[in-house]
Amino acid sequence: MSETHVDPRWAEAIASFESGDKAHALTIYKKLAADGDCYALVEIGNIFENGGGGVTVDYNEAAKWYRKSIFEIDDVDAHLRLAKMCLGRRLIVDDLEGVVVKHASAAGEKGVAIGWLLLGLAYELGSFGVKNKDKARKYYQVAAEQGLIAARHGLARLAFSSGHLITGIGLSLSARWDTFFIARRNLSDERLEGLK
Repeated sequence: MSETHVDPRWAEAIASFESGDKAHALTIYKKLAADGDCYALVEIGNIFENGGGGVTVDYNEAAKWYRKSIFEIDDVDAHLRLAKMCLGRRLIVDDLEGVVVKHASAAGEKGVAIGWLLLGLAYELGSFGVKNKDKARKYYQVAAEQGLIAARHGLARLAFSSGHLITGIGLSLSARWDTFFIARRNLSDERLEGLK
């Protein structure tokens, strides 16, 4: 979507949101969605998920809008938010593991490495009922290959917990070293995502 074709109501919605008037932003985003602007769908979900500014938190309503966004434009942010809501137990689903893997993987496959990191953490911590180091390692490895330093920290933890001390020390020192130097240059660097 080019800047010249953006509906001017977006600027008003963003300004309302940033000023704390989320109810007004929600009204504008809903009008945009009704007029066929599918990019507004995830913004509506976000407002319902986080509430505030005159809007009550409603996770089921947020999920409804995220699902619409996924159906209409396969929005990567909507996939990731649904996965996080389920993992955080803010949204109850019958097949927690299946839903989280589906949405986090969809985000990862679209180049958002935090989706893979999320799965690595879920399996490492046993979020689906049992810890699975092999699956955690697999997902951390993919996230690490896409540049996420937090995934390398995860790989180091798994190495330590499996008794591979030398490997764990090497991974940990390397990840800490890179974290330090990247953060010195740019705290907003994508590679630091998941560490904040």
